[in-house]
Amino acid sequence: VMLLGLVVALGCAVAYVLDIKRRWDAIDLPCAPGFKPIVGHLGTFLSKRRDLGIHEALKATGGACKFLLATDIIVCVAKGPDVRLGYESENKTSLYDKFNSINFYVPSVFSARNREVWNPHNKALRQSFKPSTLRAKLESVMRPKLAVLDAMFTAKAEAGEPMDVDTVMTSLTLDFIMAAAFDMAWVNCLGEEPKSMELLRDFQSYTAYTTDVMFGVHFDTPVMRLFSEKSRDFKRLQTKFRALCCELYARAKSVEDPTSVLTAIASMSESDAISDIISLMIAGHDTTSHSLAFTLYLLASHPEWTLQVQRELDGLSPERRESPQAQDIPVLAAVIKESLRLMPVASGGTGRTAMHDVTLSNGKVVPAGTDMLMPTGPIHWSEHNFEHAGEFLPSRWLPGGSEESAPPVTESLRYIPFGHGSRGCLGRGLAEVEMRMTLVKLMHGFTFEVVEEPELVYDLTLNAEKGVWLRPTIRVPGSGGD
Repeated sequence: VMLLGLVVALGCAVAYVLDIKRRWDAIDLPCAPGFKPIVGHLGTFLSKRRDLGIHEALKATGGACKFLLATDIIVCVAKGPDVRLGYESENKTSLYDKFNSINFYVPSVFSARNREVWNPHNKALRQSFKPSTLRAKLESVMRPKLAVLDAMFTAKAEAGEPMDVDTVMTSLTLDFIMAAAFDMAWVNCLGEEPKSMELLRDFQSYTAYTTDVMFGVHFDTPVMRLFSEKSRDFKRLQTKFRALCCELYARAKSVEDPTSVLTAIASMSESDAISDIISLMIAGHDTTSHSLAFTLYLLASHPEWTLQVQRELDGLSPERRESPQAQDIPVLAAVIKESLRLMPVASGGTGRTAMHDVTLSNGKVVPAGTDMLMPTGPIHWSEHNFEHAGEFLPSRWLPGGSEESAPPVTESLRYIPFGHGSRGCLGRGLAEVEMRMTLVKLMHGFTFEVVEEPELVYDLTLNAEKGVWLRPTIRVPGSGGD
């Protein structure tokens, strides 16, 4: 019986391998460089330079190639027209099932793989995340936080000390999302309140674990918890966050504001609500904080653009400059747009499963059922999509710049820092206003110098492993860059 079982198991394994080979051979695209026996390209995807490796592979293969991740086959594309074809499918790939294991094994507004599951989450939450809905909270929550931020930077500038702006921005954005979305005004990471700082550290650990699970490094199983301290720590964090989410869900039942995120959550089942709460907490602060830090770093690295932004801000009245609705700050808007292009935090992009055969711009066919990855970073860095793609050139987005005569990025999908379509980033409008208000405050009052180059890591998001260290200098408004 044991021998028969072994033969059957071996037969199943052989059939499985042959099926992978059949599907691999059916995709008439070049294999990405770096293929290794058995594991395929898993080394590329687990590397801290993952998106750079994908970028180099796409450059070497003309903008489209295939990867093998042990048993998963993924087609990556970089050319704008091919990206649009990939986004035509609204079904996300099986990698998102692994993400669901982080969210208590329940799909969230982020990780639901098909529209039928995703739509109720989106319908409940989207109204609450419109900037118009959150405008009052932007005024009441963001302004006091920016005053604290200004005092922190002033103290560092007066002492001539450098600071890790990435950590500071993470504190700011976590404080904001917790207060504005979940009415948790007690969270005060900017003030380094001990309980808040513990929450911040827990979120950072939880996010790091998410990356491992997505690519199969650590599995949340009883066996793994016997041998892995990291697995045990993850379970501890999961239990802690579940308790926090349950507390919010219970409180949401008594909230009467129809535009509140808590009101939207109260309309869901407890399991759906908990999954969405943890997703919104992580996504609501982690991405915006890194984007702010990288924008400050790029401005510090390009003083000519610092000067242009500051002159623009000096020419505006305080009311226009600091308003959450301010739209007429074109140079700053171009800087933010170029920062999100060159250093997109969601650099890994989005995966979709092709619902039908897809014919790419090079004439090659991606068979139905194949997972396609549209990696944001490599798309933004491709010379197929942008002239001088590796350079920081905000001028490309200004009148007379190269983008003025190019096909609109919304048509060709060459620029997708927030994803695309109805399943794009839920908090895009909020993030854009939060970034603009913060950068207006800091760039009007300070000039920055790079202390050391950040060590970039491509995990679930693009981040700086040892922080983004800048030295602020107080400037007198109206004095140019000094």
